[in-house]
Amino acid sequence: MRKIDIDYISKKLKRMKKIGKPGVVFLGAGASRSAGIPTANEIVEYILNDKDLKQLLSSTEQSEYFEVMADLDSGERHRLLKNFIDRSKINTTHLVVALLASLGYIDCIITTNFDPLIRRALIFCLYDIPIIDVANNRKLTHKEIAYPCVFHMHGTVENAWQFNTREELDSKKDEISSIIQRVAKGRTWVVVGYGGGDEPVFNELCKFERFEEGLFWVGYNNRKPSQKLDRLIFSKKNKNAHYISGYDSDSFFQKLYDQLIENLKAENIVLLKSRKAMSEITDPALEDIITNVKLNKTAQSWLKNEIDRASTHSFEAASISFFEKIKKVFYPSYFRSNKVINQAIDLIKSSKFEMAIKFIRNEINSNKENPQYHYYYALALAEQARGIEPVANRKENYEKFRKSLMTARELFAEMEVTPFEAESVNPLLLNTWGREHNDALPYATDDSVMATVDEPLKRAVAHLENSIIVNPDATLSYDVLSQIHFMDNNYVAAAEVLEQSMELKDPPPVEDYDRISVYYGQSGNSKKAVEILKTGLEHYPDSVGLTQKLADNYMNIGEREHAIEVLEGLIKDDPANAEYRLVLGTGLLSITESLTSSISDLYEEINNLKNELRGALEEEAVNIEEQMADIDEEIENQTQKVNGLNDRAQEALLKTIRLRPNDEQAHNALGVLYQNKAALIFTEKNNTDILERVKELDEIARGFLMDAMEYFEKTVDINSENMGAWQSLNNIYINLDMPDKAQESQEKLGE
Repeated sequence: MRKIDIDYISKKLKRMKKIGKPGVVFLGAGASRSAGIPTANEIVEYILNDKDLKQLLSSTEQSEYFEVMADLDSGERHRLLKNFIDRSKINTTHLVVALLASLGYIDCIITTNFDPLIRRALIFCLYDIPIIDVANNRKLTHKEIAYPCVFHMHGTVENAWQFNTREELDSKKDEISSIIQRVAKGRTWVVVGYGGGDEPVFNELCKFERFEEGLFWVGYNNRKPSQKLDRLIFSKKNKNAHYISGYDSDSFFQKLYDQLIENLKAENIVLLKSRKAMSEITDPALEDIITNVKLNKTAQSWLKNEIDRASTHSFEAASISFFEKIKKVFYPSYFRSNKVINQAIDLIKSSKFEMAIKFIRNEINSNKENPQYHYYYALALAEQARGIEPVANRKENYEKFRKSLMTARELFAEMEVTPFEAESVNPLLLNTWGREHNDALPYATDDSVMATVDEPLKRAVAHLENSIIVNPDATLSYDVLSQIHFMDNNYVAAAEVLEQSMELKDPPPVEDYDRISVYYGQSGNSKKAVEILKTGLEHYPDSVGLTQKLADNYMNIGEREHAIEVLEGLIKDDPANAEYRLVLGTGLLSITESLTSSISDLYEEINNLKNELRGALEEEAVNIEEQMADIDEEIENQTQKVNGLNDRAQEALLKTIRLRPNDEQAHNALGVLYQNKAALIFTEKNNTDILERVKELDEIARGFLMDAMEYFEKTVDINSENMGAWQSLNNIYINLDMPDKAQESQEKLGE
């Protein structure tokens, strides 16, 4: 097991920031302990010592957090946690983590805690990043999210759901997996106050063979890692995971901050940017700031020391008041010589956006070559846009914002010595884009948020369209917008937006070709889907998924032979590939199902003509009989096609089973194939008047049902939870007059 010190971690985070790859901080319960919120073990102890709560437990011998919490109703759990959280105060851990985020050292914070401490700390630093509540999001996937952001993996106390039991966590394990897998790649991890007790999150960390940029796990004081941690993470030589001991959460982050912020003056850092705090207080009101944001005593002391230390780097402490030092260090704009910029900043800080916009626009008209004027004009437009409702009405602001910010960038590039605003152009662009992008997500994924507006998906679309105006190169926003159009059943828009995204990628990923073919198919434009899929297969010739969808779309435009040719082409290159055989078999089966349905329609036409024939005159009767003869011939031709295709499908599926004897999908498909054969014979039987032929057809059909039964029974042997197969078996048992079997299948369906 490798050990490493904080100095190395700080150097690694600085390095990653420099190359544009900020890290991630993972906070467990230990991170909030000094803020007044107990750990999981302490919550269990509290419950066992509370007579009212203790009497609700199934056993007082329990000591494991998830088991104890599972015995309490969700309402009891919420009251218990809220009681602690309401009395909590921001500790040094959360304050430093918020500062590290605002300074660009990290762009992702993951926590398993329910408390809002990190959100409060971020607000204090005026670093407005989205809070993603995994427990209360319906369809969240890692690909939808723009960074920076905060993930509450177990939910937050403010929302409806919090995960306190294993069953609740398991319900979101796929989303948890998706998020962890995405975040882990290319980031340096710092894990603090976390013991790994919640399996869905911890297990995802264990899955990584190697953390390419390092994982630094901070233990509690001198405590050694648990056997589970040591076995699954630290004993793995190639995992690049390091265990740090000798600190609690607060002392670790204090020292890390010291290492990172040595060059405070050189980096021209703005630590405290709270517009609200500045507008409400007067000199020397640091105590009021601290009181308003509820810092605990340790955090208060640390913050005062840091402000004082930072101030004395640049100014004579004796010559100005304490609050003036704060303003000079954290609000350098107060001391700029350019009165125009100072006035613009004052107007923006006072939320007088319209006045700021008019004022700066007049200055730009007088001096178009000043990049700072264009920068603050863009800033004022972005700040004003945040309050414009409806969201769709922000577009004009964002169009002007982008134009002005790009002008500022061009003008800054021509300067030999640039002011600090030059380095703020990209952050302003990305934060404005990310805010609109992430603001869209709850209106498509969070039930509680969606319930607050009439058309939540339309609002999500408006946010994303705004984000694309701000950053038209952000393929992520196009991708999410196309998904939300699809959710809103606007398939044409979904396809068009995704096609715009694909034009920005070289080449587009295989998933994009897959999705856009679905969108065009759903919109009724299978011909366009075929064109797109052909292009996709030029880039990804081995993609089975694209090949199968190409065959499906050929079917949709009536080109069955092309569909079969595509499917058979898979096998030519790899005849022993069971998956290709399965794809061919199920593809052929899909074609036969379509033809079988058309044959049933033809029989229905004949029945209608027979009814017309009864009252028809001689000449009209001749015409009807000719139509019936033509339909009979068409039925015969179609039946021959179906039988031929069924034989080819059966051959492919049987070869699949020989290669993979327990292939559930192949057995189920064969069951469907024989069931369809039976259905076709029953249709013929129902349209036959000759008694002997009726008996013969009935016997043939029942034989096919027996064959179907065999394959469906094998399917449920492989997977007893395949309800589709059980439903088919139930229908077959009823048709074959097997009441005991029918009862058994009915009970299974009723479970």
